Amino acid sequence: MSLKHRFRAVAILALAGGVSGCTCFNAADRAERQLRNGDDEKALRTAAAAIADDPESADNWRIRGIIHQCRGERPEAEADLLTAAGLREDYRTYCLLARLYGEMGDYAAMDLCFESAIALAPERGEAYAARGIFQLLARNRREEAEADLRRAAAAGAQNSVAAPLARILWLRGDYAAAKKLLTRPDAGAPEQLEYAWMLAAAPEPEERDPRKARLLASRLAVALPYPNVFSVLAQSYAAESDWRGAAQAMSEAEKLLDDQPAERYDRDYYRAFLAMQRRFYRDRRQDAAPELAGRQLFLIEYR
Repeated sequence: MSLKHRFRAVAILALAGGVSGCTCFNAADRAERQLRNGDDEKALRTAAAAIADDPESADNWRIRGIIHQCRGERPEAEADLLTAAGLREDYRTYCLLARLYGEMGDYAAMDLCFESAIALAPERGEAYAARGIFQLLARNRREEAEADLRRAAAAGAQNSVAAPLARILWLRGDYAAAKKLLTRPDAGAPEQLEYAWMLAAAPEPEERDPRKARLLASRLAVALPYPNVFSVLAQSYAAESDWRGAAQAMSEAEKLLDDQPAERYDRDYYRAFLAMQRRFYRDRRQDAAPELAGRQLFLIEYR
């Protein structure tokens, strides 16, 4: 399994909150560990054997669904997760299904699954966080996204929602509140990248700091060579009219895009976004920042 897919596997498993609810070390737990270690083939064999041994276990079906989802095998993931939900209604399974349907662009099914997850565990924040992120990134529904993200933060999922919530705040002009969220001592890669994007593309020129944005993005690019990191880097050059530097960073972003997971809700959109960004830089548009500001998407997972 590639580093990219291992990163995605950890993100999906985090959304699942662990596979089984018991403290014993069973076949589903073994498959989960194998997946976390990057051996998805062995994990798939372990999960299949577990299902053959105990086809009534929802945990066994769910872990195999997670493995398929991490491998990009959506029909198989959907079938296994629906079987798990049929055997036992579970908050985590519905969260996984919601994410899967969101990646597939089936937002009606996604909404139903999120509602089912929230109904089963209204005190937990993960479903609100995931739904809020999809509302923002896939649908650009900022008010609904903000409501969900604030519910998630109130339920203890602050680390999952800081970056998308900050995006909503700074697009609304509340830079102080956004900066407070993004520069916390425990800020991770999504928060650091969002802060760099804010410094590179804030609609108000007085809020921009291209050199600081370039420093942050350059550091992130070493550890996380993702298209949107280089997109931020490109904007930091463009903000100072360094069109050659912007073009070089854009070329790297476009080159890296094809190596990303093929989730429709970000990859197709992002290809169009990068094309628009390159066109603005080719035309040397210094006024492009406000138009770009709200449309940059994240390809770094939030968990």
